[in-house]
Amino acid sequence: VLVADGENHLGKQLAAMIDRMGYDVVVASNGEKALDLVLKRSFDLVFTALKMPGMDGLTLSLQVKATSRNTPVVLILAERLENISNRIKAGRIDCVLSKPLRFEEIQKAVQYFVTKRSRLPC
Repeated sequence: VLVADGENHLGKQLAAMIDRMGYDVVVASNGEKALDLVLKRSFDLVFTALKMPGMDGLTLSLQVKATSRNTPVVLILAERLENISNRIKAGRIDCVLSKPLRFEEIQKAVQYFVTKRSRLPC
């Protein structure tokens, strides 16, 4: 699982949650670094923040889908969904979760997209 986040503390928190579930997780500090990782290896799931320095999460999603169209992308928002819903559709986002993140939401998203053993959480 890849976590892309411009706020280092959110990425570490999310990585710790995913690690506790027993999955391998890699953290990228921005969209460019995340894309570089996606180009070098495959991921079962990508979590990305919307706002990051340089490449934002929606642009990253488009690049991930261009490289590996079946890789699910979960967007993490700090703002209201209706403010950016058109951009989310254009970004080919598979799921949107809002801050503050809850362990149960993250767990359901990982289980759904990686193992298909859960209902879609979003």
